[in-house]
Amino acid sequence: MVDYNILWIEDDADQIYSLVQPLVDSGCKISIAKDYENAKRMNNEFKYDVIILDIIIPSGKKCTTIEEMIALQKEGHFGVKFLEDLPADSPPIVVLTVVNDETISNNILKFPQVVKIIVNKGMIRPSELKKIILNVINKEADENALIKG
Repeated sequence: MVDYNILWIEDDADQIYSLVQPLVDSGCKISIAKDYENAKRMNNEFKYDVIILDIIIPSGKKCTTIEEMIALQKEGHFGVKFLEDLPADSPPIVVLTVVNDETISNNILKFPQVVKIIVNKGMIRPSELKKIILNVINKEADENALIKG
């Protein structure tokens, strides 16, 4: 059994149940943030071993006018904004998305220090994702041990 803390940023948590279950079964603790604002708050308040990030997430801000909604949409994909706002000591990120857009992929790849892999949500089996996530966590732990040693 492992004992890892994972922040999973996904606005449609019902769709990821089958992906989450193998990690829970192996002892991982999963916290779910359904929007940018909650994800940012949770990442600042708690320590995670890895973050699983969907690129298309809502902002978490409440709009009261159409103008506010339009302005919010112009800010772009809030998963990318989450990457832009990460503190320097953030855990590694596994991007799990259905977005297959070159511009967005290029934006994601601007963060190689934290984004370890981009996985297509619709093309991954739960057991494969579990293996990827545990490998990312273990590789990060090995790198940190080398730096400290």
